[in-house]
Amino acid sequence: MPRIQPKSDQHTAATVNVKKLFRERLIDRFKATDFVRVINPDNEDFEWNYLPSSKEDLQMSSDGMHRYALREEPEYYLLAPGESEVIIGENAYIMIEALFKKMVAKKLYMDHGDFKPGQPARNFNFSDALAQEQLIDKIYLGKEQPNFGTSNVEATNDTPATKDSGTARPKSTRA
Repeated sequence: MPRIQPKSDQHTAATVNVKKLFRERLIDRFKATDFVRVINPDNEDFEWNYLPSSKEDLQMSSDGMHRYALREEPEYYLLAPGESEVIIGENAYIMIEALFKKMVAKKLYMDHGDFKPGQPARNFNFSDALAQEQLIDKIYLGKEQPNFGTSNVEATNDTPATKDSGTARPKSTRA
């Protein structure tokens, strides 16, 4: 029987660099300033919050001994199952890592059931390099070049959602 060669971009246990951190895997794909398209491949809504670096101000005390941060309210996002969205890279770093952890924990729970008293602690194995690469490939769809000045696109209210509003991008109220 002939041996099939895996695709060069397909991740296998032999080709994955196990010494890379999760964030390094994302940085290899896109920069914090890139616009990227992400998707929720899970079968449940996924909600996360994100604080843009521009909404954080680091200051020093008058004596120069202490540094403190002044932060505004974070933005809340929600992706329905199968829904995709274009977001800034620094937001995608947070979203992809959080969704990865949710999906890994959910899979372990589905495979092994409830955690009962007296059982040893569970190892979610978030550091599994192959699982990281495979789920990143499912969530990250690629870089985007949004057209901010085009007039033929329907205008939308692009303000961040509040925690209670339930959607990442509220629909336009135009008639």
